Amino acid sequence: MNPPSSDVEKAFARAARYCALSERCISQVRRKLTGWDVPDAVSDEIIEQLVQGNYINETRFAREYAYGQFHRNKWGRLKITDRLRNLNISGKNINEGLKVIDETDYRNTLSSLIRNKISQIKSEEELAVLGKVVTFATGKGYESDLVWDEAKKALENIRH
Repeated sequence: MNPPSSDVEKAFARAARYCALSERCISQVRRKLTGWDVPDAVSDEIIEQLVQGNYINETRFAREYAYGQFHRNKWGRLKITDRLRNLNISGKNINEGLKVIDETDYRNTLSSLIRNKISQIKSEEELAVLGKVVTFATGKGYESDLVWDEAKKALENIRH
């Protein structure tokens, strides 16, 4: 038994308002529709209409997400990629999203994070400092080889 069309229209309007508030991806909208007790078949129809109406665009979502997480939270590419995968964003859209992160900004942000972290660490032993810095930066989602390079540079600059 299909729900009355007025219920579908109300659910669509509600979902459209939800999408208008902020960029959303399909999995977020599906989760919201499920929370509103919208049947799966109706959810699929609503999501299809939202995609066709450009309320949902996963490439645009991936770009906004990557930009925001990098600039607001200082996340690295690995953490951003992982979170986008958890939202069922395709690899192609993830790659498109990561393109909004400028390489120079990326390295400068990592360098700044590392310098700030070094200044907060009380330990005098260089190896302990290096370990804590690497753990911190890789936890933020930065690539370990890049983290090691930047951490060594930062420690070298402190010594001289």
